[in-house]
Amino acid sequence: LTQRPLDMLYFVFFVWHFFISVFFDFQPLYPRALIPGPLANFFDWYLRESRDFFMANMDGRVHNMDLTWFQCFSVFEVIWQAPSFVIAMLGLYNDAKGVYPLIAAYGASTFMTIVPCVVQFLVTPIITEEEFTRGVLGFTTPEQQSMCVWSYVFPMVMCFVLAVDMSYRL
Repeated sequence: LTQRPLDMLYFVFFVWHFFISVFFDFQPLYPRALIPGPLANFFDWYLRESRDFFMANMDGRVHNMDLTWFQCFSVFEVIWQAPSFVIAMLGLYNDAKGVYPLIAAYGASTFMTIVPCVVQFLVTPIITEEEFTRGVLGFTTPEQQSMCVWSYVFPMVMCFVLAVDMSYRL
């Protein structure tokens, strides 16, 4: 793996994304009592600071918008992406070229699920605190919007690179 720097980057990305998914993205699916305090506190801090309405909706904190499509993407993350992380990590570690089609499919499909989220963040307006408390969808500061966009952009770019590189390798 150390002789294949791009594969090493991909391996580290899959490890990172696996832990982010299990300990952060999946938190709304777990009984609150089972989540260790520091992880729950980090999740709460992120929602407070970013006002990430996708994650807040999954956690039942936002009810004023229909995010059925995002909930479908979240189920997709559990049943397709998480197992793909593990298989991809093992395949990359062992230099198993047979894992390339899976990684290409993972990269393309995950890229396509992240793009609508980033676009939604970019078109969501900055609103007043009063509008926010009335249930209007929006960010109350440009920093919140930026935090949400950048939280999703890194995995989006990595997934695009994975899809292109692994497709090229095939």
